[in-house]
Formats: sequence, C-alpha cells, structure tokens
Amino acid sequence: MENRVLEITGVKKVYDSLEVLEDISLYLKQGEIASLLGPSGCGKTTLFRMVAGLTKPDGGKIILKPGSRVGYVFQEPRLLPWKTVEENLVFVQQNYLGEEEARFIREELLTATGLLDFKDHYPAQLSGGMKQRLELIRALSIKPDLLLLDEPFKSVDTHLKIKLREMILNFWKEEGLSLFLITHDPEEAVLMADRIYLLSDKPGRVIKTLEFNKPQQQRTIKDEELYSALEEIINIFMELNGK
Repeated sequence: MENRVLEITGVKKVYDSLEVLEDISLYLKQGEIASLLGPSGCGKTTLFRMVAGLTKPDGGKIILKPGSRVGYVFQEPRLLPWKTVEENLVFVQQNYLGEEEARFIREELLTATGLLDFKDHYPAQLSGGMKQRLELIRALSIKPDLLLLDEPFKSVDTHLKIKLREMILNFWKEEGLSLFLITHDPEEAVLMADRIYLLSDKPGRVIKTLEFNKPQQQRTIKDEELYSALEEIINIFMELNGK
C-alpha cells in the first residue's frame, strides 16, 4: 500500500440474497481525487459505507492507511437537530482536535461558507442549501486524511455548487487530503478527479478506469482529452441504460 490511503480488493456485498457489489477492486493514493460513476442502485453508497466502517463487506478486503482519519459527507444532511450549527461541529471535533485548533477551524469554515452569522441557529432554522453546507464543513472540521463525498452538491443551486467545489479543492490542495467522490455528473467527475472508476449496473463492478494528469485548476470541458473522456463515459452509460 505504498502511498495509498485506501485499497479495496475483491469486495462484494449481498443484501437478502441480492448481490449489490461484485469483485470491486480499486485504490486511492495520498493526495488524489477519485470518483465513482455508475447507474443508480449499483452500490456506490454501499461501498462508501463500507469504507467508513458503517457496514462490513461479505467478501474481499478494505484497507485504510493506518491512522487515517475519514470524513463522510452524506447525500442528505445528517445533522443533530438538538444542537446548534456550531455545536454540530464541536460534537465531531472533540475526539480529534484540541480546543484551540478546533475553534480556529470552525471559524474558518463557517466564514468560508457564509454560516458564521448562523452559528447559534438550529438545523430546523436553516435552508436546505445551508444544511448541506453544514454537512460538508462538519466532515472537513476534523481535518480528515480521506474525505468521502456522496453527491455533496445534490441539493444546492449551480452558483453555490461552484463555490463549494472551489472550497473543497482549496482545502484539498492546502491540507493534502484525499477525496473520494460519488457523482451522477460525468462533467463534474472529469473536472475534479485524477481517476474515475465507472461501475456497471448491479451487481456493481468496475468496468472502466480513466486517469487524468492535468491539474484541476487548468481543466476545462473544452480540453480535447477531457471532452473525449466525457463522450466515452456518456456512451458507456447509454449502453448500460439500453440493456
């Protein structure tokens, strides 16, 4: 596992005799961004839940670099309704960071997402987009080595989506963490990921791996390599949907 923060080998998962994942093997190097693309129901979230230790595989191995700290941004916010915005952050930070460092990171993240003035509000008092921003910075607030992003921009508008994506990439660059992203948007994947894993319909398995070397800040969908990759992904999806 030299320089690898995550290695998955031959993983499978079965629910009620239904095989959801079949022989999944992939890896993520320290400091990389990888993306999972695949049809709905192919097991992407299930794989993330196994990486996060929320459920166990029925075969194969999931190996995290020893001492790695994992943050998880869920599709829908899973905030504690009885705690304020700031208290939600304190709750996850207390097992990882000292008080002074934790406070500095909270203020930095709340300011970056426009939530500082709402730090004493409860989740029920926030809009859907604000809740998703809080879900994101809650995962970032523990200074993770590996950040799992399960469709993190699903419930936000385009303008906020761009801002959050920039914030994530800035945090990634500054902190040197690894990002693992689930998205249904091929364009988002080619703009962000160093490596894209395409999964088949269930049982999910890796059917194609695409790699990119161009720095994220230099990427544009008009780039010939990225546009070609986007076309290939779309064609594969069309074939899967046609089955």
